[in-house]
This record gives sequence, structure tokens and C-alpha cells, in this order.
Amino acid sequence: MTLKILTLTLTSLTRCVRSLSGRKTLKCLFVSAVAVFCFVNVYRGSVSSDFKSSHEYLGRSRVTSRRPDDADSFWNASSRNGRDGSSRIRDRLSSIRIPSIDEYPAYNVTVMGTSVPVPLWQRRLWANPRNATEPEDEEDDTEEDAGLFYLTELLQVRIYADDKARWSVNELKQWMHYLFLAGVQHIYLCDHYAFEHEKLDAELERYVRLGLVTYVAWGGVRDPMSAQIRCYQRFVGRYRRRHVWQMAVDMDEYPFAPNDPDEDFLVRYLRSFPGHVTEISMPNFLMLGRGDRSGRLVVERINRIVRQSNALVKPIYRPQWVNANVHHNHLLSGTRVDADPDRLMMVHYWGARSQRWGPDTPQILLITKKWNRMKDAWSERIRNSLLAFGESAAITNSTGP
Repeated sequence: MTLKILTLTLTSLTRCVRSLSGRKTLKCLFVSAVAVFCFVNVYRGSVSSDFKSSHEYLGRSRVTSRRPDDADSFWNASSRNGRDGSSRIRDRLSSIRIPSIDEYPAYNVTVMGTSVPVPLWQRRLWANPRNATEPEDEEDDTEEDAGLFYLTELLQVRIYADDKARWSVNELKQWMHYLFLAGVQHIYLCDHYAFEHEKLDAELERYVRLGLVTYVAWGGVRDPMSAQIRCYQRFVGRYRRRHVWQMAVDMDEYPFAPNDPDEDFLVRYLRSFPGHVTEISMPNFLMLGRGDRSGRLVVERINRIVRQSNALVKPIYRPQWVNANVHHNHLLSGTRVDADPDRLMMVHYWGARSQRWGPDTPQILLITKKWNRMKDAWSERIRNSLLAFGESAAITNSTGP
């Protein structure tokens, strides 16, 4: 249809030029050019995913996406490189596997005179050292020796001293270690700094060197929402052929599986979905209030959860099949499903924002209930992960919400 309309427009333009002369010809050319310009931009706008805000996108995200021709394989039509490219990418990503626990026997290390169990993700890392992440400005991801991952995370973050919530690099590292415990293998990070002294490159240098993080300085676009969407579009577009699944949650958002308290729970969860599922929306449960200020980890400190989730879900998705946005991606193929909160939920450590950083109010107490399941299941393992990795300084209550 698009080609037919464009052909008719060009045919009319040709006839106009042949039948007129002088000023009338120039006028005809001008009007026709404007028509073609408007048509092209309307068409481009109909497929653009660069929405002005996440709330605008939420209003448009309920449109049912397309189902691929072959529901048994999510690789169909997944590459811009044609059939041969799709086969090559399919073969590459099909080779990705998560080794069993038995391949990496448990052992302890001594930290400050205490024996600390080394988590599974670190045992894998030390047994199979990765190369340092290549510079982010290298184009495309089609090299055969490029890092391949089953599950990655995409984050835009700004850490700054005047943040009333007091989020710092300590809480960022707590969150990163939790995601590694959950089964995330690699984190793509856009550092949305405003001033040079805020940049996180030095703090994250070891993670970059070990191939755990791809870091990019992202201070050029100051509007946070525009910067976030562009960050997501850049990384999804550039690295979509390197991993099977990706998620995009913020550093105060923790995926949680109520009935699976073991490492790699996200991997096990994702493997349960058929090939035609492109995106899974995690329900957003806010954690509110000031909590227990003696807790040295975020998951120990804030301990009241809302009784109902809200609409601001966050996605886990197959990057091959999406154009990136916030909350909901634009699906190129496949279907979107809502996660059952009994199997997977997103625990969002909102803290005391709603009470302007003051004491817990009667309203906060009314809409929440005490909830320690995250703390009971994961606080000790997050602490051990940080200690075994040499990040004891990140275990503190001097910063954070």
C-alpha cells in the first residue's frame, strides 16, 4: 500500500511537470514535494518508538502485538541480515547455556577473619574469566567472538550528592550483586551524570575489566526521560543479537520470585516460556516508609509493602523482537504477557518519598503491611556476595534510603 501511494504521487508529479511551464511548474513541484514530505513523515511517525514519556507509551502499549509465523522458535524474522544472518544468529544464541551448579563446586574464602561462601555467579566467573568489555562506541555486535549472554540488564542511572533518597554507589553495587545472584550475566549501564565528579567509571572499573558491565558516559541529554529512552534504544539496537533475554529495571527495583529462593531464579523462570512470548511485564509492588534504619542493606531497611501493585510495570524481553521504550517496549513480533506475582514480582524500594522523607504517616501504614520475605531470603547472600568480591564498603547504612 505504501509503495502504491508513493508511485501514484510520483506519477502525478511527472504529468504536472509535462503539462505546465514557468511559475506554474515551480508551484506544482513545490506542492508535490510538500505532499511527499508529509507522507513520508506520517509513515515514519506511525512506526516510531520515540515517545515523549513513559506515561504516553503506557497509554498505547495495550495494543496486541503480532505473533510470529513459527511459535516454536523466536528466531524467525529476528535479524536485519536476512535469512542467512538469522540462521547465524540463531546458531550463536542457541549455543548459550547456563552451566549446572554441579560444574562449580562450592567453596569459601576468608574475609576479615571470617569464612564467607562464594556465590555461584562468582565461582563461574573465576572458573571462566571474561575479557574486559570492549569500548562501547564500537559499532554492531555481529562478531563471532562477541560476548553472548542468556540474560542481561539495561540501566540508566545518575548518582549525585543532593539526592534526597541518598542513593549512592554503595546501593548500586548491592543491587548489581543481587541481579548477578538472580541470574543476570551482564549489565549495560548509561551513566547520566550532570558533572564530571559524578561519573561512575572509576567505581565500576573492576566490573568493566571483568566483563560484567558495559559502561557508557551518558551526560549529553539532560532531560531524564529522553535520555533514558535514547539509552535503551542505543543498547537494544546495538547489542540485540548478543543475548536471549534482557530486562530494564532501575537500581531501586528488585525482581523477586516468591517460590524460588535460589540463585539463577530468573533463568529458570524465563526458560518456562514458549518461543512466541516476547515480553513479560513484572507487577510493581512499592516498598514504602523509612523502615529500620539500622539495616545495612536496602533489602534489610525498608520493610513495608503495598497491598496492591500499580500500573508502572517493568519488562523482561527478547531484544531481537523489540524497539526499546520504558515500561513497555514496542513489539516487532510475538506476544506480551503479565507475570503472575506468585511466580515473579518487582519489589520497588520507593522508601519515604511519599511522606517527604519524614516519619511514617498513618496513610502509609494503612496502605502497606510488614513484609520481610526479600530480607529473609536474600540479605545474607547479598552480603556474602559483596564480601567475597571485596566490596565490604558497600555494606553500610550511612547512605541509601
